[in-house]
Order: sequence, then C-alpha cells, then structure tokens
Amino acid sequence: PVAGSATTIVETSFIPSLVGTVFMLYSAIGILSGHVFLSFLLLGVLFLFHPLSSVLFAGLFLCSLVLRKFSVSTVLKSALGFLIPAVFFIPQFLSNNQTVSPFIISNEWLEIVRFRNSYSFPLLWNPRSLVYFGIFLSPYLLLFFLKWFKKYSLDEYEKFALTAVNISGLILCVQILFTSIVPIPLVIQLQLGRIWLIPLIFSFIIFSGIFVKIALSSISLRLLRIIFIACLLVAVFFKKDRIFGGQPAEWVDVQLWAFNHTTNQCTFLVDFYSQGFRVY
Repeated sequence: PVAGSATTIVETSFIPSLVGTVFMLYSAIGILSGHVFLSFLLLGVLFLFHPLSSVLFAGLFLCSLVLRKFSVSTVLKSALGFLIPAVFFIPQFLSNNQTVSPFIISNEWLEIVRFRNSYSFPLLWNPRSLVYFGIFLSPYLLLFFLKWFKKYSLDEYEKFALTAVNISGLILCVQILFTSIVPIPLVIQLQLGRIWLIPLIFSFIIFSGIFVKIALSSISLRLLRIIFIACLLVAVFFKKDRIFGGQPAEWVDVQLWAFNHTTNQCTFLVDFYSQGFRVY
C-alpha cells in the first residue's frame, strides 16, 4: 500500500484508481514537457473515472507549479484545463447523499473507521508499513546527499520530484493533525496518503536515473541492460507469491451475481475483512 492508503503500487484488478495512476503519469510527463494545459485537461477527464485521485493529483501538480515560480498565466491555464471537463461532473459528485457529516465527528463512526481503515490514520500505521515507506523514499535521501556533498546537478525531473515530495510531506502533517489530533471526517475520507503515490513512483525513476549515470561511467550500456534483464527475471521466477494473485473465483461469482441481480441502492452485509467486493 502507498503511505498507508488503499492505493497500491501494483494492482491485481482493473479498478478506477489504476486508471488514475496512468493519467497521473501522463500528466506529469506533459507538465515536464511544457504541455501544462493538456496535462490538467487530462486530470479533469480523470474526474469522471476517479474524482478523489483527480483532485489530489491536480492539487499537488498545481502547488508544484506555484512553488516552482511558473508564470501566473501558466497557473491559470492549468486551473482552466482541469475545470473544463471536471465542471460537468462536479455538481453530480457534490449532490450525492452523504451519510456522514463532513465536519461533525461521530465517535461511533470514528471508531469503526479506525478499525476498518487504519491506513487512513498515519499514527496507526504498523512498523512494517513505515519501514517500506522509508525504503521507497530512500532515493530522495541519496539525491539530497549528491546535491549537497557531491555537487550533483539536478535536472528538471529531479527538481519536480523534490518539490512533489516536499508538498506531500506537508500534506502528511495535515493528515496527522486532522485524523488523529483534531479528527475531521472530510479529511479522513479523502485518504490524503494517496498523494504519496506520485513521490513513490518518482523515487523509482530517480533511483534508476542516478544508477544509470553512475553505472555508465564504469560499464557499457549493453552490459547494463543485461544486468537489468537478469535482475528482472530473478525477481519474477524466484518470487514465492504470484505477482497478480487476483480474487478467488467464488468471491468473483458472488460479486457478479450482485451486479446482475440487484440495483445500486442495495446494501450488502459482507465479511468485515473482505476486500474488493466493489470491483465487479
């Protein structure tokens, strides 16, 4: 899971949040290539598939543009690009009946969410999740070390990634404040930890870039490709668990039956720890 959220780096099923990941990557590439308007237009379209990811990714990218001191016209174009497609769906999204007040907390509701979705509360993350989180962010520490002690020159991609991780760190502080210290239902439901998907994906890119720059100074590009393919094959064939496990066939059949024989207004009582009932 990404930063204690319900989002994972590798999904086992085709779900809306997976579409959000693809859109986010193309949007980031567009911003770095100078196509800011088209990038935010794409995030506006994403609002149709997964509003939560759309809003969080657009907010992070917009803050990055402001902090990187882009022109006011560029920032306005980005906001306009997001709003053009999203404005058609935002009223419908806001009109949905909310069963929980966005600002008034209920102790019963809070206890259930803490027990069921502990990933929404950073102070409840288990030590294993924190270790993985630190490992995924280690390339940024390497980048800081190279910048300050080795006079490493950052390219535009690395500068953008560092800005994203700084903003995500600030959002993490906000998440801790309004989920554990002063709980606010709206913040808990937003799962702000999802935003760490961007820095974590960028961390892989940063590590690969640094490794290639260092490796090419001592070995050939062909040998580097052979090493990469060999490592990939070892990871695939010697992994104990299946990479794409999927869901049990019986559980899929139950979901399909519910899809074909009931309406969207029906309520189902399922096992407390069941996962993926909404996928099918």
